[in-house]
Amino acid sequence: MSSSQMDMDDPETLFGGSQKTPKKTPKKPLQYPADIPRLTRFGRGTYGIKTGPLPDGTDWSELSVDIIKEQLMMRNVPTDGRKQVLVNRLQNWQTYYDGQTVDVRPAAEGFDPADEGASSTPKSTKKPRNGVPVNDHRHIMSTKKAMTQRMYIIKQYANEEWGDPNRLSLAVRGAGADIYTVTIAHETSCTCSAAKFNPRSNCKHVIYVLTHVLRAPAEILPQRRISDDELATIFARAPKIRPTQAEIDNDPAFKDGVPKSKEGKDCIVCYQAFGDLETVCCSTCGHHAHTGCFATFAHESSGWGTKCPTCQAKWNPAGKSEQDV
Repeated sequence: MSSSQMDMDDPETLFGGSQKTPKKTPKKPLQYPADIPRLTRFGRGTYGIKTGPLPDGTDWSELSVDIIKEQLMMRNVPTDGRKQVLVNRLQNWQTYYDGQTVDVRPAAEGFDPADEGASSTPKSTKKPRNGVPVNDHRHIMSTKKAMTQRMYIIKQYANEEWGDPNRLSLAVRGAGADIYTVTIAHETSCTCSAAKFNPRSNCKHVIYVLTHVLRAPAEILPQRRISDDELATIFARAPKIRPTQAEIDNDPAFKDGVPKSKEGKDCIVCYQAFGDLETVCCSTCGHHAHTGCFATFAHESSGWGTKCPTCQAKWNPAGKSEQDV
């Protein structure tokens, strides 16, 4: 038998019996570098190197649930729920309900809403009013948005179109580029998707009109149904929204071109105080509007020709107004 055959027949030679398989060197446990700042570990996979809050414009849906939860924790927002719920909280974290009420504008002077018993069943409908409390979760979120976002009243629809004097319909541009029709009547309504999918309480656009334009009291803001007495009081006590054409035609002050005082008055486009923001003045009626608000109003109403939002005359600016006017 040849040596080659012996080698082939020898099990130790055939299977490398004399050659020991090298042992694997055990890996050392991974240590987080001591010199690198690290977030507190909130749970499995929820820490990172030099991790900080990601920008609000991040596409949260593309991130893992662990990262989303970490970002929520940084913003002191709860982390329970499905991914889509968490993403929605991150997208709206600044207005997320945390249990407190929200301060709204003071009600119009002399407003005395009907007592709860009288207003629980509106005269206009057989349905009882839903009686949403002012600390309702969704209402708080919508109210925060209404109080922190500037919206723009582009057009007021004539009451005669609806045959009801206690009815107001406005074209409202929200914080984005969309324009919605907001109606304040026995049942409030808005053409936005939030109002469609939340039939219980009002959306931010309705709340904005109720508090900034009509100066309704806080207990009215969440209600989708309003009694006859409350509606009549709201419209009777509310500040003047916009002058009628008859008032403009019969009052010489709307044509004298004299700049009017801004003291104690609001911008006629956003219905918020003028403050220190720059304003423009109409050379026809002398009334003012925030420069930015008027730019939005002019852009959205350009199809009708640029007119003064107060007197409806062809817009001819008198120049930037002084703050002490």
